Amino acid sequence: MSKNLIFLFLLTFMLASAAQALDFRATISGAGVWNDGGTLKILPDREFQIQVYATNNDIIQPPPYEERVTWSTPFTFTGDVGIQWLDAISDGTFYGDDATMLKFSTSQFVGFWDLLKGVYSESRDGILPDRFNITGVANNLGYPPGLGEILVLFWRARVSATTGQICIEQGTMENDTYNWLMDPPVPSFSTVCWSVQINPLDRDNDGIPNTSDNCPDTYNPGQANADGDSYGDACDACPHDAQNDVDQDGICGDVDPCPLDPLNDVDHDGKCGNVDNCPTVANADQKDTDHDGLGDACDPDDDNDGVPDETDNCPLIANPDQHDSNGNGIGDACEYVCGDSDDDGLANILDVAFLIKYFYKGGPAPNHLAAADVNCSGSLNILDIAYLINHLYRNGPEPNCCG
Repeated sequence: MSKNLIFLFLLTFMLASAAQALDFRATISGAGVWNDGGTLKILPDREFQIQVYATNNDIIQPPPYEERVTWSTPFTFTGDVGIQWLDAISDGTFYGDDATMLKFSTSQFVGFWDLLKGVYSESRDGILPDRFNITGVANNLGYPPGLGEILVLFWRARVSATTGQICIEQGTMENDTYNWLMDPPVPSFSTVCWSVQINPLDRDNDGIPNTSDNCPDTYNPGQANADGDSYGDACDACPHDAQNDVDQDGICGDVDPCPLDPLNDVDHDGKCGNVDNCPTVANADQKDTDHDGLGDACDPDDDNDGVPDETDNCPLIANPDQHDSNGNGIGDACEYVCGDSDDDGLANILDVAFLIKYFYKGGPAPNHLAAADVNCSGSLNILDIAYLINHLYRNGPEPNCCG
């Protein structure tokens, strides 16, 4: 006799000898479930559990009562939405191609069936209807009455649809191969349905109303907010940057080398664009002769006299009139002889006297201050007088004007 026929004979015998006073209750729970005025509903894109509980009310004979020794109940999920079945956390023995994702939920319940325990999955592709069957046969043990309600099975699932419903009802298995596992079904099971719907007052179902939730569409009951902005860490693209990448360059401010420069120092001169006086031209020295906010490296009019540098006969000294007495292409404003403080065209003792009068007797300043800075120190002082005397009378070095 085949193994299947042996089990079929055994199961038929035991089913015939057992009463069918089992009560089932199906419910849902988890982060993907919300309570709409006492009615449980399923949230889209949140994990939830479908749980089946059983209560054994069998009274096979007068006390002492005996345990239920057989069990066979098919379940079918129906509805108008697709469902994603997730891994179950439990143990058991399985039949069918996809049965390994569906398991007995408690070790206590598994322990009742010492001869045969199994779950058969006929369809578990998420395209409803999907069908499952649970079967148990006891030799010495069995499911005793009087234990109250026991969690028998659970399925972890998720749906992406925003509307529709999912139902669980007594199944009708279609594959004849495993009919011996589920015929006859024990007991009947009423259909239970749950609607899929977004919670209008708490879309993420984290217990925080949308109006005060810092992540209204992301589950975060703790409301953690490290940077103190308007967004909780769970939905904040920059959880440690209160300005949330204010320059919109895709780099959060807490790690952005130039948090206010979307180009991040595009000229690579070490100056971020928001403080660089030539953001696209490298000029680490940031020299700005006319102090107009544009560095000389990118200023088209360095002396700010209204004449572009490319045509200015004194590009670094303001001379809007462009006067050029000798017509040599160098404007009078910037044409001088180094050491010629009195602007007579020669560097001589008269220039020494001119500087002494300027420094110590309130005399006029040189027309070209750069002409008087003969030691190229960047400032005019007694050292320039000493340098010029040394040149004129002691064969010292030539005047060296930097301007």
